[in-house]
Amino acid sequence: EASVPAANGMQISPVNGWDATTQRMSWDMTAAALRPIRQQIDVKSTNAIEAYLTNAAVLTSGAESLDMAVAVHGKTLAVGAANKVELLTDVEAAAGRRVDLQISTNAPAGGYKEGTYVGQVYMMFESTP
Repeated sequence: EASVPAANGMQISPVNGWDATTQRMSWDMTAAALRPIRQQIDVKSTNAIEAYLTNAAVLTSGAESLDMAVAVHGKTLAVGAANKVELLTDVEAAAGRRVDLQISTNAPAGGYKEGTYVGQVYMMFESTP
């Protein structure tokens, strides 16, 4: 199977297909915290590329929850199209670039509670003239 994208359209490609597998945050015993997930995405477009979260990024375990922070190319994504951030200018996007993605938890005020947490992150990328 193969897919060739439109030459003038936006292209988003997770490096090495990491998006097709479950990403796991490992526990750092020394820091008593979850280690961030760090991956990369190849992006290219003839116009600037913007991004946002379609809903809040949260890990849950029963009644417990952990808010997550999602950053692409060093820019933290917020929820909703009204809060989209520019990741690359049209000049940067036209050349194509490999950008970093980091997903981390915000340490809860009372500390991390024991549990097996799961969640999903939904990002929207847009490129319009």
